[in-house]
Amino acid sequence: MYYPVEVWNLPHPKYRAVPPFAATSLQWEIDTFNEENQKVDKFVSLVHKYTRFEELTAEIINEFIDKIIIHEAVWSEATETNRRMGTRSQQIDIYLKYIGSFDTPDLRSPKEIEAKRIAEEKLERRRKRQREYARKKAAEKRAEQEQQVVASIANTAPTGETISATQSTA
Repeated sequence: MYYPVEVWNLPHPKYRAVPPFAATSLQWEIDTFNEENQKVDKFVSLVHKYTRFEELTAEIINEFIDKIIIHEAVWSEATETNRRMGTRSQQIDIYLKYIGSFDTPDLRSPKEIEAKRIAEEKLERRRKRQREYARKKAAEKRAEQEQQVVASIANTAPTGETISATQSTA
């Protein structure tokens, strides 16, 4: 951008000392502010257009949303074998037209946040105990089935006949 020399002949001495690169930086900030202001105005007019609607339609969603980025899911418990365990969470970023990503503020009190964290930890511990119990029961059932298979094999004669406990082999 070109600025004429007359711009630098300002009456106050503190303004005379402003170098041209600072003025271009300031102009860039002003231009950026004006662009952002126009975007916000467009978004507000879009919001006013849909202040009262009966049904959320694809048309409305397409007018508000610029893009959606879905990140890879993560599991709360990592294992060496990359087995999926624990709770699954996934970050989703929604970018609105004209204003970009919009983060909603957390309006909960610190006590509410702490209470939710404690409740989630308790739930996770309970789920872990349930998984361990289920694994233990499954292992017991497998062991019982293996014993039944071994017993059925031991009671079967090589010719296919079943040997009863009262018969003796001599």
